[in-house]
Amino acid sequence: MKKQNKTGSIGVVGATTIGVGGMMGAGLYTLLGLAANSAGVWLQYHF
Repeated sequence: MKKQNKTGSIGVVGATTIGVGGMMGAGLYTLLGLAANSAGVWLQYHF
């Protein structure tokens, strides 16, 4: 099998989308935590 010499690089667009995705994911978990705090044991029925 031939060995490939590829070096990974990330551009501005890739870095931006990773950052935005991380912020959106963190916001989603924050909202889920707030919903769990508000709904208590009834959280599963709020979805």
